[in-house]
Amino acid sequence: NDSNTVTLSTFVIDTTSPSAFTAGSVITSGGTVVANYLNGTNTTVTVTVPIENEATLSGGTLQIQAKVNAGAFENIGSSATIVAGNLGGTQSIALTDENIEALTGYAEGTTITFTAIITDTSSNSTTGTASETTLAVDQVSPTISEQTAVTTPTADNTPSFAIASDEAGAITVSQTITSPSPANAISGNTTIVFDTLAAGTYNSETVSVRDAAGNDSNTVTLSTFVIDTTSPSAFTAGS
Repeated sequence: NDSNTVTLSTFVIDTTSPSAFTAGSVITSGGTVVANYLNGTNTTVTVTVPIENEATLSGGTLQIQAKVNAGAFENIGSSATIVAGNLGGTQSIALTDENIEALTGYAEGTTITFTAIITDTSSNSTTGTASETTLAVDQVSPTISEQTAVTTPTADNTPSFAIASDEAGAITVSQTITSPSPANAISGNTTIVFDTLAAGTYNSETVSVRDAAGNDSNTVTLSTFVIDTTSPSAFTAGS
């Protein structure tokens, strides 16, 4: 005796991998943002990936991968579900500083490269071409000190002083300066010249340096100095 005939539920065999793609932008956030650098103030790295307008990707996954220097790519952070609203657009994943620091080989002075894996709902996956944007790891701040104080008292209303820095970088001074121009310190000693100052006592002027990656040095308060441009009173020579 034959049983009843059961019609199986419809099923789909999909062996087509998602289309080739290139990982998109890599942007840091938190603190001071400088393109292509991961500095000591940044807290998040956001990687954006283009998503094909393909229905089988809705409900699939997006996994970011990264490598340090010439090492192997590895998963970083958690995968995200691809949402239908991103088909034909992009989807971003934010990575924490802790995610980045957990990468094999992560260290000061290294370079991080990012890519992604897109997997559809049938588990077909494609690894993208690496993003053109890499991040250089520079999380060490410059250290500066006052090397030569302003001569005091002085009649020179455009006085100078010198700092020592262990890194090159942009100078910030509490008063306007005329030199160096542009206002950049070298690694070593840099002489800095104030623009015209009024006569008086200066006891709270400061200087700092920001390196190319956006790391700020310690702030140095300059030694107190006095500008005295008043000539002695008129007099008549005596006997």
